[in-house]
Amino acid sequence: MDQIKQARKIKDYFLFGEWYHVYWIHSSFVHGMTLAIKKEVGKGLSQLIFEQDEHILRCYMSRSEWDNLGQSYLTTILKDPKRLETLLNRIRKAADGLITFNHQARSLRVDSLKKEKIITLLQEYHKFHHSTWSLGQVTNVLEMENFFLTDYLRSYLKKKGLDAKRLLEVFQVLTLPRELSMAQKEEIDLLALAKYNDKKGLVAHYEKYKWLAFGWIGPDLDYDFFAGHFQGLVGNEVAIKKLEKSFAKQDKLIETKNKYIKQLDIAPEYQKLFRLLEEVLFIKAHRMDALYMSYSAVWPILRKVAKDNHLSMKQLYALSLPELIKSLREDKFNLTKINRSLKYSIQYYDGQVNKLLIGEQARNIVAVAKQCLVVEKFKDFFQGECAWPGKVKARVKVINQASEMGKLEKGEVLVSNITDPSLLSAMKKASAFITNSGGLTCHAAITARELKTPCVVGTKIATKALKDGDMVEIDASLGTVKIIK
Repeated sequence: MDQIKQARKIKDYFLFGEWYHVYWIHSSFVHGMTLAIKKEVGKGLSQLIFEQDEHILRCYMSRSEWDNLGQSYLTTILKDPKRLETLLNRIRKAADGLITFNHQARSLRVDSLKKEKIITLLQEYHKFHHSTWSLGQVTNVLEMENFFLTDYLRSYLKKKGLDAKRLLEVFQVLTLPRELSMAQKEEIDLLALAKYNDKKGLVAHYEKYKWLAFGWIGPDLDYDFFAGHFQGLVGNEVAIKKLEKSFAKQDKLIETKNKYIKQLDIAPEYQKLFRLLEEVLFIKAHRMDALYMSYSAVWPILRKVAKDNHLSMKQLYALSLPELIKSLREDKFNLTKINRSLKYSIQYYDGQVNKLLIGEQARNIVAVAKQCLVVEKFKDFFQGECAWPGKVKARVKVINQASEMGKLEKGEVLVSNITDPSLLSAMKKASAFITNSGGLTCHAAITARELKTPCVVGTKIATKALKDGDMVEIDASLGTVKIIK
């Protein structure tokens, strides 16, 4: 069947996400959203379009199909929670394997690597990278651009007679991960170094955590970043006590969870579901830590490949890992295809297979999807979902890329289409976050929970309704944003 006619079968395309500097080298994302979901959930999407528009990646799919997948998977999990538990264990195992590979890759003398060794390394990397990426997409049907398990558990708490404020408090505690992310561990470790003025340990700390803001394509944080934070903490009793108090709360988290379970007489089957949602939120952070760490760890290898084959890093990123391995093995890089793919291309899933389409053919299929998109009206008041509660009144700065972070002043609100680790420095200065896309498992929500920063996700229109300097009132508990004239 003609691909345009096939694409037109969907009448309710929506923009699932828009990411900056995500390229086909990360294309296990595509596999996960199509074939992995279909295998694990039992059914999948009939159409999916990933659009590479130079440095921006967009994803379009059917709203009703995505919702149906989420509802179907929720029904499966309510009948057999073990299904989700098993999946989460598989994702954790894959992410742990990727982290182990990362440590090994960092110890290599890359400049002396021969081609065959590089091919072997990239094959091993692809095995862990692919599993970590693709399996991780399955939980997205529950908690990405939708809130199926969240809403189910909130409904259960509401039946317990809790008012809105108390319900939010209990829900946050019962689902807050008891395990720490890498960013939280870095903060604790730096605190320990500063408390005892351990300057010698700072170099090892830098080597361990320099990848934290690498994101998709880097760069790593430099030594001065950590040294500056270290110096700011040394002798600063107020900062040290504040951090110690924050992490003392983390130590009491399990105790508080158990207290709420007992007070509210939460049934065992619901205890299990709350624990699973907690694990979903942690595993998302854990696997993304593993992936971002890996992009930093393999960057020197990819840089050598690019240099040896007279490619830019951007050209290299236009290849999927299997394509890169094949091109290396054959000593043949199709520069015409690479350049055209990088400028404009799509990965089109027709319900059976993923196909790379380039140029006009790709644009025609995307045009079909764009005709279905709902035009969101700009409003002085709009709403999303609460990722972390709190009220804030401040001016906003719209930041989608790391190059824009310099304009954010401490205490301002960071507004973004969707965040990633490259924005971490700005996020630590912000008084709140607002995003167009995402759910409780998106990067902004994860970071908000770690920093205890008010956050509203999934507003759809934040970056269009707001401009730099606008004053807003945010009640993240309610998920509301009001523009003050």
